[in-house]
Amino acid sequence: MYDLNGQNGMNGFPTVEMDKLFSLDALKQCIVNPEGKRVVINGTEQEEKPAETQQPEKSSAWDSIKAFLIIAVFIGGMISAAVFSKSEPLLCIASVGAIFFVIGTIVVFQNGFSADNIIGLIFPLAGGLMVALPVLVLEHRKDAAKGISTGTALNIMLGGLAVVGLLVILSTVFTNKGKEKRCTASINARCIYTDIHYSTTHDARGRTRHIKLFCPTWQYEVGGVIYVTRENVHSNLDTPRVGECRDIFYDPSDPSDIYRPVKKNDMVAYIVGIAFIAAGIVSVYMRTR
Repeated sequence: MYDLNGQNGMNGFPTVEMDKLFSLDALKQCIVNPEGKRVVINGTEQEEKPAETQQPEKSSAWDSIKAFLIIAVFIGGMISAAVFSKSEPLLCIASVGAIFFVIGTIVVFQNGFSADNIIGLIFPLAGGLMVALPVLVLEHRKDAAKGISTGTALNIMLGGLAVVGLLVILSTVFTNKGKEKRCTASINARCIYTDIHYSTTHDARGRTRHIKLFCPTWQYEVGGVIYVTRENVHSNLDTPRVGECRDIFYDPSDPSDIYRPVKKNDMVAYIVGIAFIAAGIVSVYMRTR
């Protein structure tokens, strides 16, 4: 079997060099198919092409553009927020909202629009609200009859935190229910590939922490067809190693639609949602008391 690292993987399966973005070519080299069966990768059946007609995978310039855009927007937004924090709080809020909107929009387009990714819409929507309301207040500040007062705008945005928290909880619940309803068949699948994303956080002391988020790809066989399906969530909770087998669920009418329950991920979503709801309610209460 082919080994991307020149070493044997777990249980004889090929291993994949970590710290890389998803690569379809690398994934194809990890598929174990000695009998030459039909292969469906992420819902698309693969057709073998003559070697002379195959083209090397193009380096994704879009990935570089996205990375540059995210860094530029984040740095620019934080500088703008710091500058306006004392002179114009509304523009400070709008600057932070712009970060949420741009980065959230990029993530949504990267993951695609589907019921499973609906939670990702929360962040660009919240960012758009954080930009739109301050701009609306500033535009009509001279004519109070036409516009929204600063206090009202702040209350709406703070109350919006509670709405965002509620949406996080509801989207998690309905997404899981939808998956459970569709994916009723169980099968033992093997993780053959893992790609990785990085997440950066700051602790209470201002120290930067880099967290690795993994996204496994599973190989399993249904009806004589080999299915290779990548999960659509990056996480560092209950993530399998390459070569490890787990029980997953799939949709009998569409075996490429899979579901692997991870209760820890759901708990994180619920905790985040509850924290947003509490922060929104408490903030509005403290401002209006």
